[in-house]
Amino acid sequence: MSADTTKQLFFIDSAVHAPGSVTIRWDPTCKYLATCGSNRRVHILDRSGDSVFEFALDGAGECLDMQWDKDGDLLAVLQKGHHAVPLWDANTHKLSHLKTNLKDPTFMAWSRVGPQLAIGTAKGNLLVYNSRTLKKIPVMGKHTKAITCGMWSLDNKLALAGQDRTMTINDASGNLLDQADDFKDDPVDIQFSQQKDASKNDGDGDGGPSGGIGSGKDQESTVSINMGRRRILMYNLDDSDNPMELAFQPKYGEIVAYKWFGDGYMMVAFSRGYLVVISTHEREIGEELQSLQLHQERLTAVVYSAAVHKVATCGPDGVRVVDCHDWKEIKSDHKAFMPQEGFADRLEWTKDGQILTAATDQGFVHNFLMSIPILSAHWQHKLVYLSSLRSVTVVDTLAQHWQVEVPIAIEPTFVALGPNHVAVGMNQLVWFYRHQNGRELVREWEYLTTAEEVVMNSTYAAVMGDGKVNLHLIEQQQQQQQQQQHQHQRQRQQPDSRTFPDKNDCEVTCVAMTEEFFIYGTNQGSLHHFLFSDWAPVNEFRHDTAITHVFPNTSGTRVLFMDASNRAYLYSPVDDRTVLIKKCPTSTERFVWDPCDQSTFIGIDCKVHRAILTYSYQASTVHGPTVTHVSTTKVPMKFQPRVLYNGVVHGQNASGGLANVTLSSHSAISSIFDFRSPQLVAAQQLQKQQQVLQQQQQQQGTDPLEMQQQQQRFMQQQQQLMMQGMGTGGSFVLDRNKLLRTQSETVRQAFQQLLQLGRLNDAWSVAMESRNADFWSSLGRRAMELMDVDLAIRVHRQQSKPAMVLALERIRHVEDSALLAGHMCVLFKEYDTAQNLFMSSSQPKVALVMRRSLLQWNHALQLAPRLAPEQIPSICREYAQQLEFTGEHGHALQMYQQALSSTSAAAQAVEQTKRRSLDDLANWLGESANSRGSAVNLADDPTSAVFGGSLLTSSNSRNASTSSLTSLHHQDNANFEDDRLSLEEHNRACHAGIARMTLRNGDIKGGRQLALQSGDKMLMKECAGILEDMKQFPEAADLYVAAQAYEKAVVIYIRTKDFASAGKLLPNISTPKLHAMYAMAKEAQGAYREAEEAYERAKDLDSVVRLNLQKLDNPQKAFQIVRRVRSSEGAEMVAQFCQQTNNIGAAIEFMLMAKRTEEAFRVAEQHGEMGKFAEALGDNGSVAEYTSIAAHYEHRHNFARAGHFYMVAGDLSRALRLFLQCGENNLDDAIEVIKRSEGSPESEMLVRTLQDFLIGETDGKPKDPNYIFKLYLAVGDFARAADAAVLIASQEQKIGNYKIAHRTLFETQRDLIKQKIPVPSNLKRDLLLLHSYVLVKSLVKRGDHAMAARMLMRVAKSISRFPSHIVPILTSTVIECQRAGFKRSSAEFAAQLMRPENRKKVDQRYRRKIESLVRRPPTEEADDQLRPCPHCAFELPVGLLSCPSCKNQLPYCVATGQHMVIDDWTMCPSCNFPAIASDFKAYIQASAKCAMCEQVIDPNDIRQYSLEEAKKALIATTSSSYGASSSSDGDDDGVGGDDDDDESKQQQQQQQEQ
Repeated sequence: MSADTTKQLFFIDSAVHAPGSVTIRWDPTCKYLATCGSNRRVHILDRSGDSVFEFALDGAGECLDMQWDKDGDLLAVLQKGHHAVPLWDANTHKLSHLKTNLKDPTFMAWSRVGPQLAIGTAKGNLLVYNSRTLKKIPVMGKHTKAITCGMWSLDNKLALAGQDRTMTINDASGNLLDQADDFKDDPVDIQFSQQKDASKNDGDGDGGPSGGIGSGKDQESTVSINMGRRRILMYNLDDSDNPMELAFQPKYGEIVAYKWFGDGYMMVAFSRGYLVVISTHEREIGEELQSLQLHQERLTAVVYSAAVHKVATCGPDGVRVVDCHDWKEIKSDHKAFMPQEGFADRLEWTKDGQILTAATDQGFVHNFLMSIPILSAHWQHKLVYLSSLRSVTVVDTLAQHWQVEVPIAIEPTFVALGPNHVAVGMNQLVWFYRHQNGRELVREWEYLTTAEEVVMNSTYAAVMGDGKVNLHLIEQQQQQQQQQQHQHQRQRQQPDSRTFPDKNDCEVTCVAMTEEFFIYGTNQGSLHHFLFSDWAPVNEFRHDTAITHVFPNTSGTRVLFMDASNRAYLYSPVDDRTVLIKKCPTSTERFVWDPCDQSTFIGIDCKVHRAILTYSYQASTVHGPTVTHVSTTKVPMKFQPRVLYNGVVHGQNASGGLANVTLSSHSAISSIFDFRSPQLVAAQQLQKQQQVLQQQQQQQGTDPLEMQQQQQRFMQQQQQLMMQGMGTGGSFVLDRNKLLRTQSETVRQAFQQLLQLGRLNDAWSVAMESRNADFWSSLGRRAMELMDVDLAIRVHRQQSKPAMVLALERIRHVEDSALLAGHMCVLFKEYDTAQNLFMSSSQPKVALVMRRSLLQWNHALQLAPRLAPEQIPSICREYAQQLEFTGEHGHALQMYQQALSSTSAAAQAVEQTKRRSLDDLANWLGESANSRGSAVNLADDPTSAVFGGSLLTSSNSRNASTSSLTSLHHQDNANFEDDRLSLEEHNRACHAGIARMTLRNGDIKGGRQLALQSGDKMLMKECAGILEDMKQFPEAADLYVAAQAYEKAVVIYIRTKDFASAGKLLPNISTPKLHAMYAMAKEAQGAYREAEEAYERAKDLDSVVRLNLQKLDNPQKAFQIVRRVRSSEGAEMVAQFCQQTNNIGAAIEFMLMAKRTEEAFRVAEQHGEMGKFAEALGDNGSVAEYTSIAAHYEHRHNFARAGHFYMVAGDLSRALRLFLQCGENNLDDAIEVIKRSEGSPESEMLVRTLQDFLIGETDGKPKDPNYIFKLYLAVGDFARAADAAVLIASQEQKIGNYKIAHRTLFETQRDLIKQKIPVPSNLKRDLLLLHSYVLVKSLVKRGDHAMAARMLMRVAKSISRFPSHIVPILTSTVIECQRAGFKRSSAEFAAQLMRPENRKKVDQRYRRKIESLVRRPPTEEADDQLRPCPHCAFELPVGLLSCPSCKNQLPYCVATGQHMVIDDWTMCPSCNFPAIASDFKAYIQASAKCAMCEQVIDPNDIRQYSLEEAKKALIATTSSSYGASSSSDGDDDGVGGDDDDDESKQQQQQQQEQ
């Protein structure tokens, strides 16, 4: 945004001057413009075009020239043909005439540095007039012809040139200094300047052709002359013999004018419209740096402004302006004139470059505003600047579309801005305008003194002048409101106005204002805060020198001020602390706070360094409040910074417009962060609401007038939201999209900038998104530096640093800032800084704790006398221990002695502290003298507090009560003994240290005596060790003995060959090594028995074996020892001994123990003792060894032994072959081979070989089926093993071996269940029949004839399965049925018994009775006993194993054979078969063994299952096939009858045939 700087300021019509050329001249102060036209009237006008004075020239001649003196006080007018020169005084506005007495004046020039006026005539005469002394000096004959041009230099020399083609250099009085003649053309213009040479800058920087004007401080030693408008002659006063002539291209035309600028550069304007820039450097002369054709027809005048570094030219096509920075025409500044106005032929620019005046050949004069004075002020984020000479513009830098232009009555010299008002003024007058809610003038105030500075807030204005400040209300209406508000508060002064300072003892040097405070500084160094709400001073700060500037933040809680020595400070009125701002140039002009970041401010230095310095203020750091220089930002030339907001500086540029510069400290931040102002967001939301409401109103047809009123209210609300308090807050939001698009280096730079500015939360956001480990490290350290403990903990958790997190967690609740900073410095390992901080905190003892923890004992000893004198003894002791460890024994001895001697002094100090603390406590509680006396008794033992005692300090005693005092008393008495022990431990440690250090320092006798006197065994051991290191063996041994360290004493005695002393101590020694040493010494002496005993105590049994074999002639003891310990060395000695005594068997045994296997084998083979060798080898042999043994037996045709050892060696095929060669004698071994081959590749082949052998394929002779059964079990073919088991059992059953058959079936069923293989029904059936038969004897023996009858009936139904005992079984069945009352059943089985095939076999004792029973069969039958089904609880006979209700097969009891019941359930602990608990326990108590597995059972192991356990067991039993087999013919006992028996026989026959 820029101001309109090219508008026409005012215009003078030709009627004022009459048609014709007009002479125009601006005074050096830029206040007045003098014009004179063809009507010969001189007009003096101000900057606004208002007439100030005018006068007419006396003569008829035209106006040749007008010149202002150097101060702009006098205007001189040169008139053709008139000897008097009018002089107009700008101060008095009076006109006078200078009588020159010269005819035909042709030239006039004021001195540039003095009061001299030079006037030349057509005859070459000169008059020098001094306006200060009014003295006139005529110089006749200066030139022979008319003087046409001249110029004064900066050293007040006058150069003149005339038509005589000569040049003279004269002093201020007209005296000739130098002269040059013989010019080829007439001089037209002459100028002084400084030619550029090699010793000066080569044109870079500000002195270049695109830079500003040079400093002008160099002596002007070059004179340049426009010679005949064709060339320029350069005459060097220091080298007058070598003038230099510059010629130009003919196409340019004649030279109209030329101007020096910059560092020896020249611009030349030509008649044909060209403007050429050249350099006067010797190496560049003749080279055109710039060449521009600005006018097509001709160029009539040129003027250069060093203030704005621009050049203006004019011609028939108007006025054109060129920016000398880039030498480009500013198209917008082109000014053309109306045809009737003629063309511009004269140009004049004010010295400040603000007004360009152009006069035409028709008498018109145009004045253009080319630049605005850099005049601005700010209030927070708002900026006011002078937009034209009579108007100011207020701009909101956050919403630049909002701006208010306020017209003003004057051209001000200063402006000021408040939240609602703008003030402009000059001299003693100040005008106050409202820029909010209107732009009218609200007050005009004239003060008694010149207003130097004005500051405002929303209500008050303060005007400083002449060391005083007038504070008053801005508007009269506000004053009335304030008076009404304070009518009820008469005790207060009426807050309408006030003058500062209250006393005349100082002068106010600077002022500032916030909404709450008026702040001012004085020449005596005082800084004052005046609170508006109380209308009274609230704070005063004294500085050592005068305060020149103050810059508060928005709330006034932090104030930056500068003093007379140009040093800057930051002052906090909250805690009255100041911080010197380091790296602050003394040329700093002012400071500006950033309203949206109260910790950031900038220092502005535009005059010297042309830079903005960014600073960050942190109130809480480990080093206290700090101000850190963050960065330096270079600013453009003539840029005037004013407002800082979010790192962007807003201000005015050289042309008076607005510009902004982003601080280098925020350059990267803005690339990834967005700033959101809450007021802007609210205004946007309000705008959305307005749009929604308008749409609704349009749909509803609302009255247009009402809609217009509603829109106005919305606009007012939006304006208030955007302007009220905006910029004092807001939030920074990380834009993740920007972050992803931004280069990593820029992100890193932004992160570092955030850390420097203290914006840690924003840095956390960047670190979270970037996931950079370096970011976390930097953020963690910065958070700790700024003592943000919570953030530091979060950062270190992200880094997975538990140690640091725990350390920070311990100090996160520390409120003392110095104490917290000290802890942070400890974490930074800045221990000296930490100590200083701890000492200034509320807990200075922490410094001592730190030094002790760091083992920095010298520092600890320096701190202890001040902080904790009671700790001096323990510090000295610990220091001495460290010195002892590092070998500084002399110093350590001193520290031990000091620790011992300072104990009493520390105890006295503690006693005084405790008494003083208890007295304070008693006084605070208001206790009587007696209670105080009792409290003193708490410290009767002063030494108790030195080591481990409870010290009651005054700080915590004031928080105690009477009850706590009593509890402390009891606690102290309870801990009295512990404290005494602590003191004793300290003294003991000190005495021990003194004893050790006494020895170390060479006092052996004294140290030994101290160790013995102490009675401390540990100390005596330590001292003995020291003496041993010092080669003092006797003394060391004595101390070891005294300390009961007998082993170490024995070592020394043996080393010194004092065996007598060593022998006395041996009973107390348990170390084998010492006994071995003693034994070797005794053996050397020939005492073999004593040596043997010593070797045994030393557990050196090899030596014992050696002595018994060689010296003691006791080989049996040696044999026993070697067999027990199996020592290789001992076994070798015994083996040699046995060989020598021809004990071959023992020799082989011990050779094997000695790992001499080959030799043992050779000896065994030679002496036929291979059995001994194999026996001794056992299971510890190798494959090769077993193979050798097998080969030995095979060679001797002992195939069984050979097969055994081949099997052990793993050669299974050869082993099987040898076993089979032995026939049926070693089939069990062959089956063992099959078991061992399981999983090997040859297993299948071996099984097939053995199977062929067993079934007779090899020799045509089938082998015993038991081997087939064993083979199937060995290979895991349980199904076929079951079939084989049934077949074997059937065979055994046929010949009457029922127990063998029972055992076979039981083991087979158990293996099948264990392998979770279904049990075949015929196996279960056969096992049930055999088990029922086995139970009969025990049941009869127990007298249970009913159950025995049931079992016999179960067996008799399958009597064909018992062919060897058909008649006995049937006879027993008849008898037991008769006994049990089952007479009908008895008759049925009697009839079966009387069949022809059985009749003759019946015992004669029972035949008659059985026959009579058959002849007269009874019909009655005893009722069978019923029990519930375990599945469905249906009542059924106890012998029935199939439930007719639920159709389930029922498990049977192993003790009785009846079906199981759920409420009396148990399982055999051995075979896990079900049993009725009560019956099973009775059975075991009678027979001790289980009827099924025949294992001895402890009755105590039998327990009755609970109902839940029984149900689970029932399910498991049923699924595991423990119960009876299913019956195809429906027999009630679950066992098949004869038909099944015939079928099973057929199956068995088929299996045999297979």
